[in-house]
Amino acid sequence: MTLENKTKYYSSMSKEELIGYCDEHCRTPRALFPRAMIAQMVEYAGRPDGYSTPEEFLEGIEWYSWHDEMEKLVKLARENKN
Repeated sequence: MTLENKTKYYSSMSKEELIGYCDEHCRTPRALFPRAMIAQMVEYAGRPDGYSTPEEFLEGIEWYSWHDEMEKLVKLARENKN
């Protein structure tokens, strides 16, 4: 399945809404994110070095508990103008 199809669940959120959600949620005790959401955030962040590709996340485990990692992606996504 392509990245576009896997992130269709999040199509009701704009880029800004998804980034805002991830920014708030990464500060919660569990900070669980589904792999498709992380894949989309990696794409929004411009596929930064040191992260798996969106396609690799789609093949990974179903849920990730991400605090600092998502905080970094949020920062990069907000800086990325694409």
